[in-house]
Amino acid sequence: MITPASLPQALLPLAASPAPLEQVGGKGANLMRLANAGFPVPNGFLIPTDAYRQFVKQNDLNAKIQNTLRDLDFSNPKELAAASAEIRTRFADAPLSSTLSAALKLGWRWLGARPVAVRSPGHHPAPRWAARACGWQHRHY
Repeated sequence: MITPASLPQALLPLAASPAPLEQVGGKGANLMRLANAGFPVPNGFLIPTDAYRQFVKQNDLNAKIQNTLRDLDFSNPKELAAASAEIRTRFADAPLSSTLSAALKLGWRWLGARPVAVRSPGHHPAPRWAARACGWQHRHY
């Protein structure tokens, strides 16, 4: 039987001890606080920012993103849409490490191996919106 305690370190159950904002984002940290305070929060887990950074590094995505943005005309909506699509494709095509893939499969089985909602934090270029997510970044699987 899979329990929250048996989940790999790459995943943080919502009911675990609250993690710092920098590690799980604002909504993740707040969900952990609510779960720990006894509020009814559905089972779930967070993928810490370290796992994201490692994924980006392993797939050399920073350089690829910078290359995509290098000569981009940020005032041209068509160019922005094309660049955004290219970056999304690079992320979608990049392989997960076997460690993270195995952790996610185990976490999914812990949740009952049924469809789940996935929320991805986003970044906006305006400083006051930098830590907020955008609706298009939410997916269901």
